[in-house]
Amino acid sequence: MHLTDSPFYPPLVVFGLLLGHLVGDYVLQTDWLATHKTTPHPGPRPKTFDKAKPEELEPLLGEWNEYDKKFSAYWLGHLACLCHCFCYTIAVQVCSLFWLPAWALVACCVLHFPVDRFRLAAWWM
Repeated sequence: MHLTDSPFYPPLVVFGLLLGHLVGDYVLQTDWLATHKTTPHPGPRPKTFDKAKPEELEPLLGEWNEYDKKFSAYWLGHLACLCHCFCYTIAVQVCSLFWLPAWALVACCVLHFPVDRFRLAAWWM
């Protein structure tokens, strides 16, 4: 008898997916990943230097430095979320006993990215 013929197979699949979700989202996710994966966009860019008066250059340079820090953190957030999605997908694959096809793993990773990166789950609740 093959595993898929067993009456325990459907509950085993559901249990594997649920366990993979829990392991990927809670056990493998570090504090750094959880903190940085939702870093927001820094907003509009500051005024450009060519339109600034001489007395505005010093504060404007500070605004640009602050914007650059926020923009770097924003892209680091993309990287943190991508790392989390890869770890999450691996956990789902391992806990589901490697039965998921490749397209399902790609879908798992691609769909998990916007949910975590842009906090879509908060909108649904």
